[in-house]
Amino acid sequence: MSKKTKIWLIIASLLCFLGMIIFCAVMVYSDWNFMKLSTVEYQNNTHHISEEFNSISIKTDTADITFKLSNDEKCKVECYEDEKEKHSVAVQDGTLIINNINEKSWYEHIGINFASPRITVYLPKAEYSSLSISESTGDIRIENMSIGELDLCVSTGRTYIANTECKNLTSSGSTGDIYLKNVITLDKINIKRSTGDVGIEGSDATEIFIKTDTGDVTGNLLSNKVFIAKTDTGSINVPKTTVGGRCEITTDTGDIKMKIE
Repeated sequence: MSKKTKIWLIIASLLCFLGMIIFCAVMVYSDWNFMKLSTVEYQNNTHHISEEFNSISIKTDTADITFKLSNDEKCKVECYEDEKEKHSVAVQDGTLIINNINEKSWYEHIGINFASPRITVYLPKAEYSSLSISESTGDIRIENMSIGELDLCVSTGRTYIANTECKNLTSSGSTGDIYLKNVITLDKINIKRSTGDVGIEGSDATEIFIKTDTGDVTGNLLSNKVFIAKTDTGSINVPKTTVGGRCEITTDTGDIKMKIE
């Protein structure tokens, strides 16, 4: 090893050691609370809704979304959000509309962020004609609702739906799992994922269409189906029933395991 190389290695080691000392000093000053290192300021904002609505539309970038029934039969939307990336909340033409408002400059997207924005919607009732959600990165959680058209579009994030009835369920996503538990769909379930597992427990629909590029499809249905299953790389284990609605499942890489309760 040359003398010049040794010198550079010594310098690099000293810089790494100095960086570790600075990091430890900062963490001691912060009581080892990583949240204090965040460069993003979050705040809680609550929106009280007095107008009546029968549909819900949400468009956001990174917020996790949860729906809950309110205890006082009134609607409110709680947003834990970046002070420069808030959400507008309003009722227009019978639809509760929640939209992301990004006021950041490009350089403000650079920084350290350990928190996650979230939206909690407290609903006065459980029945709505439609629910549409479009978001880039974030989880969706829907429970104990009755919805006409349920349309969910997520680029990256998990989707969980439980104890819910709907007419049609459509969900698309690039990366992220989707799990249905006790979900009854009168007409169609249509799920597409690039990368992500699909889990179905105690749920059903007249027709079911599931397509993933990379991901397993597993679960159990409540009624007989005519299964059309195909995978390029993976195993297939489905009932050999010849009656019932169409259940078409396609994966490029992933196992398909379904059964009838």
